[in-house]
Amino acid sequence: MIYTYLRWVIVSSILQITKPTPQSREFRFRNSGTWSKNGWKEGQFLTLKVHFHDKEILRNFSIVRADEFGISICIKLVKDGEMSKWAEQAKEGESVEISLAVGEFLLPNPIPKKLFFVAAGSGITPIYAMLNGLSKKQLTSTEIELIYANRNQEEAIYLEEITRLIDKLRGKITLYFEENPENHNGKIGRLTAETSSQLVSHLDREEHVYICGPEIVRNNFIEALQEKKIPSSQIHTESFVIEKGIGKEGNIEFLESDSEYLIATTENESILDALIREKAKIDFQCKIGACESCVLFLEKGELINAQGETITQGSTFLSCQSFHAGKGDIVISKKNKPRSRNFWLAAASLLGVILISGFTFLNNGQFKMKGTYNTGHENLKCEDCHFEAEGNLRQQVQHNVKTFLKVHEHKTYIDVGHKRVDNTACLSCHQRPNDRHPVSRFKEIRFAEQRKELGIHECRACHSEHTGTSMSILPSNYCQSCHENTEVKDDPLDIKHQDLFRDGKWNTCLQCHDFHGNHIYKVPQYMKDTIPLLDVQNYLKGEKVIYSTRKHHKALK
Repeated sequence: MIYTYLRWVIVSSILQITKPTPQSREFRFRNSGTWSKNGWKEGQFLTLKVHFHDKEILRNFSIVRADEFGISICIKLVKDGEMSKWAEQAKEGESVEISLAVGEFLLPNPIPKKLFFVAAGSGITPIYAMLNGLSKKQLTSTEIELIYANRNQEEAIYLEEITRLIDKLRGKITLYFEENPENHNGKIGRLTAETSSQLVSHLDREEHVYICGPEIVRNNFIEALQEKKIPSSQIHTESFVIEKGIGKEGNIEFLESDSEYLIATTENESILDALIREKAKIDFQCKIGACESCVLFLEKGELINAQGETITQGSTFLSCQSFHAGKGDIVISKKNKPRSRNFWLAAASLLGVILISGFTFLNNGQFKMKGTYNTGHENLKCEDCHFEAEGNLRQQVQHNVKTFLKVHEHKTYIDVGHKRVDNTACLSCHQRPNDRHPVSRFKEIRFAEQRKELGIHECRACHSEHTGTSMSILPSNYCQSCHENTEVKDDPLDIKHQDLFRDGKWNTCLQCHDFHGNHIYKVPQYMKDTIPLLDVQNYLKGEKVIYSTRKHHKALK
């Protein structure tokens, strides 16, 4: 599996902690603009970083659900597990760090006709998210089957919710429990090699299979599927943990430019963890093989990686995913270390800073104003409208460079330095409950054509800043685009609106009507009493007040 570079988002608090089962905890983290903007897909995971008893702990967890307010994961409590101990003591409101969503354990697009899921224990979490996504799409035409195994019914995470989802999707669920409690609804036993072969015996080559659980379960089903000639491209597996028993005890000599370390590794301890324990000078960040910061060079000996593959002398390797093979002494160094992804990202970031500084900032970090303040904005500061963009400069430039090079799935560029001025900035001062034309109204489906043609859902479509005016000159079809078929009942005007519409007199609208309705102003009933068109034009230029100096609501700044 290939993961994108890990990016961290500071989550201000844990919003909620619940117990799906006695031995699991669901954590709901407060969402952030950056996380929402990058989004996620059902089946992906995030990396959780916490600080517990003066130690930094990182683990990967599938995203159970996510919306604009929160992101949820589920942690199965494991005896003596570091993250499990933290999960049992964590409190709502506590700060943590999470990465953006990553992973390729995803449903294909379009959704295939047949889906076969296998989950054991907490391996149900990404599959639960997938079933939820399928349910929201109302894909009842897809044949869905789920095999779900647990120690007992009490430990089956999200069992009731999953049963309801399978019923809604008109699918089939088969439950397996190792223990035999009373009133259970499943079969007794484990997902052995023999059982796996029986469960897939009816599958055909159209089936897409998703497996998430312990290594023994994955291997049993993969072997059974291979015997059924199911294409490997249709067999999808997920596992976040390094299986126990890979690393052996042994001695390592680490050559640094100005020092030398002699380190003894313990069983199942990665090379990186051993170096960190001995306080060696080593670059690292994510500890899951995503950032490629911890690449080293094998001078002598033999190592083994997390997949059980041999790393030979003269090779570079990820120290966080490599272990002592127990075959003699090892010598490692930073020599011949290739330029890492971080190096190239840093170089791209530096180039981006140079380019950005040419058109975004003045000397001494000040904004370079493009033109005169608009009417009424003379006392504003640049920072009142230009908010800082999400993330730091390195992350912003890195994202855009990767988008340009098409090395990740995101197709949109993000703001660098400061956000583009949008409705959020405008409404922070001008939000009014009595607005006759709020931008939120124009986001309705019926105004899709007007949004595309005129951008009526954006404040800046009329109020482009730094023009020295009050408002932009409106196109002649601005009012017409929405009101062409409007019928005015009990028309109070001496010249009927229908006649004005028929004659194309759309430039007369502002002679009577204050667009936002904020001025305390009585609309005239006679055309001769309306505001002269020349005065309207001067008003748009910011040179004249035409409706009233009194307002229902004043701007906040």
